[in-house]
Amino acid sequence: MALHGLGISHGDVKPDCFHPPGSTHDIALYDFSRSYTFSPERPCLTNGTRRLRTLKRAEKVDCRNVQKTVLEM
Repeated sequence: MALHGLGISHGDVKPDCFHPPGSTHDIALYDFSRSYTFSPERPCLTNGTRRLRTLKRAEKVDCRNVQKTVLEM
């Protein structure tokens, strides 16, 4: 996914995040309220009680959630 190449993890991929309700536009991923930008200064995600997550792990989770979402659509 292109965002991962930029060090960004969406963090909450689900059907509702693919286009606004009632939208007739091309399907696009939106709602980045739970996203995280990885950087050399902050190479791991920590969010509340979540375990430490690297970009590589976050990418796997995002990709798995995209696959599940597409199969549900």
